[in-house]
Amino acid sequence: MKKCYIAGKISTLPEAEYTANFEQGEREVHALGMVPVSPLKLDHSVHDAEWVSYMKTDLRAMLECDCVYALRDWGFSKGAKIEIHLAISLGIEIVYQQKLNDYDTDDNGRFYKMIDGKKIYQVQERTQADRDFNDRVNEWRQRPR
Repeated sequence: MKKCYIAGKISTLPEAEYTANFEQGEREVHALGMVPVSPLKLDHSVHDAEWVSYMKTDLRAMLECDCVYALRDWGFSKGAKIEIHLAISLGIEIVYQQKLNDYDTDDNGRFYKMIDGKKIYQVQERTQADRDFNDRVNEWRQRPR
């Protein structure tokens, strides 16, 4: 049975949120008929708590897998971007988590909608100012030409 490594955002998210994201990813990988390999379940007790040490362990595990399952938020994670780009460079199959709320993701993990044959990108919203700016950009992009 194929093993599939799960790549997604962990750093800066609350533990409950990233745990839920990866558990959902595990269920979806199982549903695809593969064995999920989650970085949350790897043995990280053998190294220090530095980000680089976590990445080394995670990358070793990923390289033992047949494919990588990219969670929707992978493009917002430094580590997941490294994992996806390495997998692409090595020809490892990438399976992308299904789109959310009519948005899809491009090869860099950015959210977009297809409108009139053009990709309209969604800015990652953080504040009301970001949402206002995003709304103005989307209105501008959708204006008649």
